[in-house]
Amino acid sequence: PAFGTPAVADRAPTHEDRIPIPVFSVSGWYDIFVNGALAAWAHRSHSHDTLLVGPWGHDNFFSHLNGDADLGFAGSGESVDLGSRILDFFDDVLNGREPVRPRVALYELGTKRWATSDSWPIIGRATATLSIPEATFTVNLDDLPCLAGLRGLRVGCIRDGWGPRDVTRLLDRPDVAVIDLPLLEDDLTVSGTITARIACGSAATPGEQWVALLCERVSSGVVMAIADGVAMRSLDDQKLDIPLAAL
Repeated sequence: PAFGTPAVADRAPTHEDRIPIPVFSVSGWYDIFVNGALAAWAHRSHSHDTLLVGPWGHDNFFSHLNGDADLGFAGSGESVDLGSRILDFFDDVLNGREPVRPRVALYELGTKRWATSDSWPIIGRATATLSIPEATFTVNLDDLPCLAGLRGLRVGCIRDGWGPRDVTRLLDRPDVAVIDLPLLEDDLTVSGTITARIACGSAATPGEQWVALLCERVSSGVVMAIADGVAMRSLDDQKLDIPLAAL
């Protein structure tokens, strides 16, 4: 399943900054390689380097219909006119002129609109921290919840294998700890990587895998997982960081 690949998928090219030609990086928030793409772009310095991240997986559909969600037609490759953007990039480079478009275009999953900038993260490098209350759960290794990763590769058809998922059915399971974060008084834009840092005591068995999901409870009461991550813990780890990719 997709959970097995992030350690390799997130690895950025070691010598990306030594490539002298300009690069147009295209990725998606539910692309299995999104963390690697963002890390590689951060090492780029050419004035024509361009980054475009949409609501897609790693596929050739560039659809706004991913997982169990409609992420807005504005986020589709057709709506953003991806082909024209690539041709504009080539024209700018070959003609030696400054880019006609902003260097960075990112699709906001919450507002369902594109945000542009000349850098990533768009809103700077401030860190927001939310405290997680204590919770307990009981694991039965013979009856584990079935959940594929939210990020993925193309697996044959649209809406299959990646994207936000309805996880409401998991809420009442004894092996799932459900933690409601306090409601925010003001709107918050998250532009960057998310990490769940937990104190988890001693491991019962070596090589435990801990999975964390960041979810949104929508108006209908359905709980949608919008970011996920997995980390392996040794017997001696008292704390664990679970990276939940970038949003």
